Amino acid sequence: MARVPCTHCHLEFDESVMITEEEQGKTLHFCCKGCQGVYHLLREEGLDTFYDKLGNQKLEPADKAREKKEDLERFDLEGFHKKYVRTTPEGFNEIHLIIEGIHCSACVWLNEKVLHQTPGVIEATINYSNNKAKVIWDPEQIRLSQIIETIRNIGYNAYPYDPSLQEERAVKVRNDYYSRILVGVFATMNIMWIAIAQYAGYFTGMEKGHKNILNIAEFILATPTLFYSGWIFFRG
Repeated sequence: MARVPCTHCHLEFDESVMITEEEQGKTLHFCCKGCQGVYHLLREEGLDTFYDKLGNQKLEPADKAREKKEDLERFDLEGFHKKYVRTTPEGFNEIHLIIEGIHCSACVWLNEKVLHQTPGVIEATINYSNNKAKVIWDPEQIRLSQIIETIRNIGYNAYPYDPSLQEERAVKVRNDYYSRILVGVFATMNIMWIAIAQYAGYFTGMEKGHKNILNIAEFILATPTLFYSGWIFFRG
């Protein structure tokens, strides 16, 4: 069965498991109800130019960000507001959030557009370099939980910015990158030495069996380099 990309997130799946529908003589494929819902939401809100900005980049399936609904109430608790929300001189509420799932400038554009069109949201700006968003809203018109739900409904997730937690996450990310670099450097250097041996063997008449062993060794070393060290590039 042929693999086709999801119309929203662009991830490829077997056509047999896709949700299909017809639109103006064109067949649309969706990997989940979440992606289908987000696609139609953007169309209804006039934000479908998001896909032009997205290009061929891939997103996470929208259902992943919409799985948890029961935790929305905590965003409206008094203790939560005391810790993360401040009141502006104008009497509005302000919070800094980290938006999960942002991969490109098109994602930033979409989140800002949707939030700007949400009644009660006064200001919404997102820093693409660290996915940090500043949101100001009128508590008389909208609750913070509704803002978070709006973000989740378009396939992203949000949680409050906490400097201590962010530093902890940053350390984990750095350690992950370091391990990927070390694996890549170790494997690549050994592949280089094997390549030198093969090059020398070309002139000295290396036996075919030895060549095959070296080829297998290169394959074994190249596999983690490609799929472990290089995963962050495939992920986008």
